[in-house]
Amino acid sequence: MKNIALNWYDSLYSDGTSMFLKPTYPKLNDIIIVKIRAFKESPINKIYLRIVPDGEEIRLPMKVYRNDNIFKWWQVKFPLSTPLMNYRFKILCENRIIWYNAEGCLEYTPSDDADFKIIADYIPPSWLSKRVFYQIFPDTFRDGNPKTNVSDDEYEYLGYSTISRKWGELPYSYKKSHSLDFFGGDLEGIKQSISYFKQLGINALYLNPIFEAPSNHKYDTEDYFRIDPHFGTNEEFAKLTKELHQKNIKIILDGVFNHSGIAIKWFNKCNYYDEEGAYQNPDSPYREFYIFNKHNEEYHSWLGVKTLPTLNYNSIKLRNMIYAGEDSVVKYWLKEPYNIDGWRLDVANMIGRQGITQVHKEVWREFRIATHQANSEAYIMGEHYFDPSELLEGDMLDGVMNYAGFTHSIRHWFTEIDCKGDKSMMTANNMDKQIRHFLSRISWQIALNRYNLINCHDLPRLETIAKDSRQSRLAAIILLTYLGIPSIFYGEEIGLANRGKKGEKGESVESTRFCMEWDKKKWDWDLFRLYRFLIRLRKSSGALQYGSLQILLADTDIYAYARFTSHQMFIIILNNGEAKENIYLPVKLIGLEEGQSLHNLLTDEKYIVDDEGLHLMKLDAYEGLLLRRV
Repeated sequence: MKNIALNWYDSLYSDGTSMFLKPTYPKLNDIIIVKIRAFKESPINKIYLRIVPDGEEIRLPMKVYRNDNIFKWWQVKFPLSTPLMNYRFKILCENRIIWYNAEGCLEYTPSDDADFKIIADYIPPSWLSKRVFYQIFPDTFRDGNPKTNVSDDEYEYLGYSTISRKWGELPYSYKKSHSLDFFGGDLEGIKQSISYFKQLGINALYLNPIFEAPSNHKYDTEDYFRIDPHFGTNEEFAKLTKELHQKNIKIILDGVFNHSGIAIKWFNKCNYYDEEGAYQNPDSPYREFYIFNKHNEEYHSWLGVKTLPTLNYNSIKLRNMIYAGEDSVVKYWLKEPYNIDGWRLDVANMIGRQGITQVHKEVWREFRIATHQANSEAYIMGEHYFDPSELLEGDMLDGVMNYAGFTHSIRHWFTEIDCKGDKSMMTANNMDKQIRHFLSRISWQIALNRYNLINCHDLPRLETIAKDSRQSRLAAIILLTYLGIPSIFYGEEIGLANRGKKGEKGESVESTRFCMEWDKKKWDWDLFRLYRFLIRLRKSSGALQYGSLQILLADTDIYAYARFTSHQMFIIILNNGEAKENIYLPVKLIGLEEGQSLHNLLTDEKYIVDDEGLHLMKLDAYEGLLLRRV
């Protein structure tokens, strides 16, 4: 039996939800209430809240204000006097001192990094918490208008010609096609799929780039103000967003603002070409948009990819063009007639950062102000593979694609392959430590907004690399019940994998962008029904949208956690191992008492808490349980 010793300090718990912090979105100088709870028999003499409002430590004594059957509760009130307030708890016992911060209990004095954090005057988009996103790679999602399809040899780019592909063939690798093989997906295909989104329960879309560009992925923008003609027209996009909004479906677009493509007029007008390459045209009105060396013989590009010249955010003129001006790219698509609901920002970790130029925070603060001038409810979310905490302080991004704090560690646990493709074992315990480590670096207000994903256009589909096909079910369960905004990559809900019509596997990044399967006979219907059920549960459950997160068990193959509010509670248990397991969960930690009943929403079974906790006998290999307190 998987078992853990239950110590009183395991019962220490606080977070940024309304159970432990009021108000949860305070204004500067508001009086706030911070709470913490522990088992009522805990040998605690005193608890202090430690804050550092102006660089100097202040310890505020907390008072016991409540006792229930299981817990003793402490609270303290104080004014929120700084825009960002760190806090942690100092707990005095008879013969020891314990510190409690966002990473847990410590018996030594920690640094401030993992303190709980409160941001003043931060308000997220009001619509965000109830959304489940669906990511679409447009060229391979659905061909709704074959008349706009790219044909063989339609145009040439960098010495290579376009290739028209048949739907369902395995995408070519970059080495073979240079991203010039096309399948014909378009805006009309997305429009024709609205009824499918409603059937599945999706109420928000994220589209990979749709602006005019020569490649199939469109990350080499040629015109920021024009929908790629092979996807449709600006007018058709306006009609699409209007229809989506009528169906209560939000839409965000991919903003590729770290670099442009070399086909854009900005770059072409500041260069002329001869046999030796590209040189700067000193008379170009756009010369300041890019970064050239002092000899004007070379330009800075994204990771050295010469087709993607880096934009120069030292240029105020560029900032006005991208986001600050009334006619900027960002505002153009946020306003009538398009009215998009936000932006996903490509390589957000790199924008405004080139060598001695480090203006990224200044740029992101300006970006937020400009975006909200056009749409105060816009969601600003960035791609970030690493530690994004410096951009998540409430005045820049609302959230990030949560690679470091969710995706990488969970995929590593499922596949024993890390984010760089290196094989190694990941236990549930270490997975949980990694997740909580990144969670502790930001405020709870922001943590709720992080964009969680298992699959995307840049990663091999889990269905292709998983150890066992049943792990797709575990992935669905954790994705739609964890802390953050869930996102489904098109097709994962039906078991779509990196495979061609003959079953051949695709190993390249491009193969993960496999064509959506619209033949329903080929769907994994059990998986589809699970996704549909979980999506609907997510959208209707406050505990899953903004409730507390408490870990009950993190062992090698078993991961169990609770999501709860004062009125609702779910317990999620995942067995990511090949063997059946008997497990014990210390549900007293979340306030469950002997005799309380739990209902498994996936199998309709009932469980009763005994005097020790919750015992689950013979949890099947690769099985997931979703229990709700009755």
